[in-house]
Amino acid sequence: MTDTLAPAVSHTRGLDELTGLVDRRHFYASVDAAATSGRAWSVLLVDLDRFRVVNDRCGYLAGDVVLRTVADRLQATAGAAATVARMGGDEFAIVVGWDTKPDLSSLALRVIGAVEAPIAVGDEEVSIGCTLGIGAAVAGDPAIGVLHTADRDRAVRKAYRRDAHVTTLH
Repeated sequence: MTDTLAPAVSHTRGLDELTGLVDRRHFYASVDAAATSGRAWSVLLVDLDRFRVVNDRCGYLAGDVVLRTVADRLQATAGAAATVARMGGDEFAIVVGWDTKPDLSSLALRVIGAVEAPIAVGDEEVSIGCTLGIGAAVAGDPAIGVLHTADRDRAVRKAYRRDAHVTTLH
């Protein structure tokens, strides 16, 4: 079960205009709230793979459709209690608090499945992938360390395999 960590966000400020997700600044506010919540919490950093191919082959409007679709899928997958943000470009992030033992592998696999499902763009379907970085915290862990862990995890996965999938969790 998750705990609500989403900050109060104005409908005109603090939201990414394209996707409607919270922006980077409000995501970090959610991370700070999670770090001080007294509960376990996790961060998933999500980079889209093969997104540039969509923009190059189908155009930027198609890319916008893909970004909005991914945003909707991530929010549905993470659930209403999680904060899902568009960090910029083709980068997204999720912060979720846990009332029970976290099931990060299940969440990560659901995120990958949601992103990898074909997306209708006009008369064709496109497929993209994602690379995840995961940081997990127990109550009281500092936010900066968890964010660094997730960022390092994502970078390592990208370096080893461009279309990386989660195979192990730490």
